[in-house]
Amino acid sequence: MRARNNVAAAVWDGIRLWSSSNNNSIFGNNITGNNDNGISLGGSFNAISENNITKNYHGVRLCSSSNNISGNNIAANNAGIHIEYSYNVISGNNIAKNNWYGVALNWSASSNIVSGNNIANNYLGIWFWHSSNNRIYHNNFIDNTQQVAFYSSGYTNLWGEGYPSGGNFWSDYNPPDLYSGPYQNETGSDGIGDVSYVMDKNNIDRYPLIYPYGYVPTPDVNNDGIVDIEDLTICALAMWSYPGHPKWNPQADLNNDGIIDIIDSVMIPVHFRETL
Repeated sequence: MRARNNVAAAVWDGIRLWSSSNNNSIFGNNITGNNDNGISLGGSFNAISENNITKNYHGVRLCSSSNNISGNNIAANNAGIHIEYSYNVISGNNIAKNNWYGVALNWSASSNIVSGNNIANNYLGIWFWHSSNNRIYHNNFIDNTQQVAFYSSGYTNLWGEGYPSGGNFWSDYNPPDLYSGPYQNETGSDGIGDVSYVMDKNNIDRYPLIYPYGYVPTPDVNNDGIVDIEDLTICALAMWSYPGHPKWNPQADLNNDGIIDIIDSVMIPVHFRETL
């Protein structure tokens, strides 16, 4: 079954599959406006991708299910993705802007993989209740009022893929990047913070990312579409800075080596007057 190109608004469940046959595809739907559950799945194994899911109580609600949830835009819901008793792969979603909580792992939601998502501008980025052994990595946690919330203690989750793959980007954390290696004690920066991001004693991102995951430096430092004197000025103002320095501007670190120096400033004239 393929649920595709539908519009669902102001109903109990926009799309509901409970104890359904497997391998359904829920793709390219616009599910918005006062549904109790935008997508509700129970006891099912399906793919949920490239949907626009907004202004529902639960954007996606999963119970006793195993699904691939990828490439969706999930905004302005009470709960972006709410998971209970389930194992799922949640990857590449934009879970941003005014969800009360972006992702909720609730009641033994264990062994889920949450990776490569943009989780931004929500009240709670990710919320845990009696859930453990979830793997959370390569996500961008940006400007959530509270990045991570635990409503039960003593549960351990895994916050990275080890070294050198790294963990997550945290907008409220600006660790120095002067060292490298699995113990961050070797000379040279590596794009991973030298100090762990600690949520509680059981939840530690040991390799927090210096840059948002997927960030690629560009000579168009101010992103106005042209490489010009303004970009060179921004780079000059940040010259000789590094992560943790008051002048640090990661957009001006064009070769991504953890310091803004003459190598970065030379890259701008090479592309002068180019439009991007």
